[in-house]
Amino acid sequence: MYLLVKVITEAKENKVIETATNRFTISVKEKRRLGLANKKVLELLAEFLARDIKDLSLIKGHRESSKMFFLRE
Repeated sequence: MYLLVKVITEAKENKVIETATNRFTISVKEKRRLGLANKKVLELLAEFLARDIKDLSLIKGHRESSKMFFLRE
């Protein structure tokens, strides 16, 4: 299953909002440096979905605010 995520970096708090089916807006405190924001987004998304981090993989958008993740069933 594919998940579309819009990321907001340098936010005041870490937050996950499900905007539609398989679409999320995630705010993270981290900056867009050295993949720190991507790592935190992965952690927050896995926690929100109650899945293991290994079940998620970043497919598209490594350097963009719009990202696509693949969730293994």
